[in-house]
Amino acid sequence: MEEKLREYAKLLIEVGLNVQKGQTVVIRCPVECAFFARLCASAAYDVGCREVVMRWSDDFLERERFLRADDSVFDVFPAWQAEMLNGYADEGAAFLNISARDPEALLSVDPDRLTRASRSETAIQPYVNAVMSNGCPWCVASVPIPSWAKKVFPELPEQEAMDKLWDAIFTSVRISGKGDAVVRWREHVALLKSRIAKLNELHFTSLYYQNSLGTSLNIKLPETHVWAGGDNTSRAGFPFVANMPTEEVFTLPFSRTRSVGMLITPNCWASSGHLSTSTLPTTTSSACAAETSSTTGASIRHGPHHGAQKSSSTGLSLFFTSSS
Repeated sequence: MEEKLREYAKLLIEVGLNVQKGQTVVIRCPVECAFFARLCASAAYDVGCREVVMRWSDDFLERERFLRADDSVFDVFPAWQAEMLNGYADEGAAFLNISARDPEALLSVDPDRLTRASRSETAIQPYVNAVMSNGCPWCVASVPIPSWAKKVFPELPEQEAMDKLWDAIFTSVRISGKGDAVVRWREHVALLKSRIAKLNELHFTSLYYQNSLGTSLNIKLPETHVWAGGDNTSRAGFPFVANMPTEEVFTLPFSRTRSVGMLITPNCWASSGHLSTSTLPTTTSSACAAETSSTTGASIRHGPHHGAQKSSSTGLSLFFTSSS
């Protein structure tokens, strides 16, 4: 297990972020997963990073804050955090987000507080812009925690659920314990690029999804649409993989008026700390839309980007219409 963990940390640093010598690395991680953050920090120093900066998070304290803090705090983003994030983004630091949280951590929290806290994040817009435009490398990856593992495998004892979720994550990120994950990921990215090249050659005009649950979603594509996926390139010119795992390639559809239909999925969705296992049919006119039910908290994702990701569990079939 220890060797797999070290291999995972090495993979995130060398392929996920592709950390360069002299580059600062900022790691956000739940306190429950400190052991893995330490492995990532060591892997970053191994490749010559300038410094590792830690940003710790805690589901319990976050929930306590939203439930019990003074109401005024949700309108102001802490100035010191904004200065830190904006500053590191400006210098081209690499950002690793170790994502592991209780899917229902914010259950029963006042939605108004969540909304206002989100709005206050305009203070870190320079950081957000840098990350979303690939100005600096970033990567999101997951490790299990008990609350999440028990949601996924409720029939198992806690430790067995954790072990099973670890196995699933290791499989998804191509870690077998043989020490070849970095090589395997570079081969995987090359394969995705070959698929992207083929899709761009075909010049599809529309995509049609259907499944046995009643999905019928027709998505129109612009004549000049471009497929992407796999890795990205930072402002400094270095490739990185923003999501691990990633199996997807994606494109941008026409505006809402050109894509119509319904997507129905039995998947469990988490949104704003709420979890639902409901199957919610919804009509959409955008292939990149997301809706959240006000009564169940279930988040419904529409279109090829998310539909393709979930195809193994939803039974989605995808049909292409090509102009060539």
